[in-house]
Amino acid sequence: MDTPNAPLIIIGAGPAGLYAAVQLGMKGHRSTIIDALPYPGGQCAALYPAGMINDAPSHHDISAASLVDQLKDQLQPFAPLLLTSRRAKSVWGSLDAGFSVETNTGETITGAAVIYAGGAGALIPRPLMTSGIEAVKGGVSYLTEGAQTSAGKRVAVFGDGEAAIDLALTVSRQAKSVALIHSTPLRAGQRTMNDLAGAARRLSVVNGDLSRVHSADGLLSRIEISVNGAAQMHDVDLLLVQAGLERARETITGLTDINNAMTGETETPGIFIIGDALPSASRPPVIAAGFSEASRAVEAIQQRFNADELTTPPHTTTSPDEQAHRNVA
Repeated sequence: MDTPNAPLIIIGAGPAGLYAAVQLGMKGHRSTIIDALPYPGGQCAALYPAGMINDAPSHHDISAASLVDQLKDQLQPFAPLLLTSRRAKSVWGSLDAGFSVETNTGETITGAAVIYAGGAGALIPRPLMTSGIEAVKGGVSYLTEGAQTSAGKRVAVFGDGEAAIDLALTVSRQAKSVALIHSTPLRAGQRTMNDLAGAARRLSVVNGDLSRVHSADGLLSRIEISVNGAAQMHDVDLLLVQAGLERARETITGLTDINNAMTGETETPGIFIIGDALPSASRPPVIAAGFSEASRAVEAIQQRFNADELTTPPHTTTSPDEQAHRNVA
């Protein structure tokens, strides 16, 4: 079978999924990456971006965010289609007819093969349960979504931890005003505290709980904050929520059991599983394992579509395709 025109679909944009896209790119395949979060990186980017990773190949000590940044740089020459804020709901198809992945947005993504790198399930923003939220149809965004539209607006950022602080500092550069609602005592590194002090004219920190949101014609208009039992009212145009993440309750349908432990191919030929979604008893919990699984799955896909080619690929240092990509980059 010839190399397909249709892209290869990767579900999950964590390190294993990103590296699978790199490997596909080096073999001349286009890839489409689907992820429930609004940005790539998976748990590394969403849960512990400042956490240090000690088991990444060639890196003794690298932050999770830096590892993701380097993977994105490595992937950049291959220009995959990155579809974020979309949760894969089901997958079906065959090698002969092609595969389809349906997302929670109602889209159907088609491709020639599928690599599932979604770990234990999609990470989604923890919903805001504050009184009045059910009436708000616009003006509330989760994680970093909506941050790019904060220019000239009165913004509130709700959430604890450095992720919320960093978001408040980022939007304060262009927003009319920013209120950071932090229910726990503010704790951050000295550099972050200095940045907060420098932004004090346009960024205020409110140590309290978001108790109610108000809307007019479905658009956010005001928030109510409980501070030591007293209510404070703030007029806002945009509320950015950094209240953490949770696993989606719905699992993706159509994934069958592993048929080939070496490549991760499932009982449905053309659908592969790599990374943390694999049984934990069969793999070490290290970044390198996900990278190795990505490489083996991609090589199996390559052999599916180019059965007459050599089964042993050239080293990247001597591969003409790899050198061509480096020259373009």
